Amino acid sequence: MNPTKKTLKKVIPSTFGLNKQLLKKYPNLSLTELKICALLVLNISSKEIGELTSRSVRTIELTRYNIRKKMNLSTDENLVKHLILFTEEGKDMDSM
Repeated sequence: MNPTKKTLKKVIPSTFGLNKQLLKKYPNLSLTELKICALLVLNISSKEIGELTSRSVRTIELTRYNIRKKMNLSTDENLVKHLILFTEEGKDMDSM
């Protein structure tokens, strides 16, 4: 296993809090979609996600499309920005 994939396996579980928050608001997200969301929050490109997950860029793009659809995001809204804001809102709620 290359060092990048080892790092990935460590990072994904550390986003469990994010996954819980996402599932609470968007219960129809799949496990794969949650993993992609976790990587997007880390600002990793679709190409890099494809390489890390051994999937094609097109598959990642389709997964991103499905995530946007399930979150009811318009084409004008940036998925990564939405996820980052969602993460920050969750941190604010945790500190209360």
